Amino acid sequence: MVGHDPNRCPARKTRGSPGCRATRTPPITDRPGRYPHYVNVGELKLSIRPARPGEYAAVGAVTVAAYRAAGMARGQYVTQLRDAASRADEAELLVAVDTAGLVLGSVTFCPA
Repeated sequence: MVGHDPNRCPARKTRGSPGCRATRTPPITDRPGRYPHYVNVGELKLSIRPARPGEYAAVGAVTVAAYRAAGMARGQYVTQLRDAASRADEAELLVAVDTAGLVLGSVTFCPA
């Protein structure tokens, strides 16, 4: 448990109980030199599944936005990041979508 504050939990729920938004998963620190990442989706419901062709543009836009936020999207690399259709053809492209079908993120598993 990282950063739990029982005063921030709705209705003073106990640590780790459903609905306690202050509960976080431990930071991912297995990559030297990287800052810890936390996941806290609160009450958001999402699905992870293979990307559909109609979602490739949204996947590309989310990917570019994430890389730009990290300062890693420059020049022609942006075009490659935006090309989710090629990634789906060459690897396994998964998306995280909310209940309305909005693409929240993606991951690409590349063959060895």
